[in-house]
Amino acid sequence: TEYVAPETETQKVLAEIWVEVLGIEQIGIHDNFFDLGGHSLMATQVVSRVRQTFGMELLLQSLFKYPNVATLAEEIETMLIVAQDVLQSVGEGSVIQQEDEEKGEL
Repeated sequence: TEYVAPETETQKVLAEIWVEVLGIEQIGIHDNFFDLGGHSLMATQVVSRVRQTFGMELLLQSLFKYPNVATLAEEIETMLIVAQDVLQSVGEGSVIQQEDEEKGEL
C-alpha cells in the first residue's frame, strides 16, 4: 500500500501505538495491521493501549473488523462522540429532574 501519513490526532495516536507494538518505524493510515506482521497477541496489546489512552472500552474484534489506522480511528471517534452524547443526555436529564423536584417542593 502507498504510504499515507496520519492526519487526525486519533490517527496519529493509533499509528504511534502500532509503531510501538509492531516495532515498525512508520505506519500509514491504510496499512493493514495483520499484513504488517500483527497477530492476536499483538492485537490484544493494541486494544489494551487504546483503552488506556482513550479511556474507552474497545473490543478485540474491532481490530479485526477495522484493521487499519484510518478505519479504526474513525470507529474510535464515533464511539467517543456517542459516549459524550450519552453523558450529556444523562446530565441534562439530571438537571430536568432536579428542576421538577424543586417545583414540587415549592
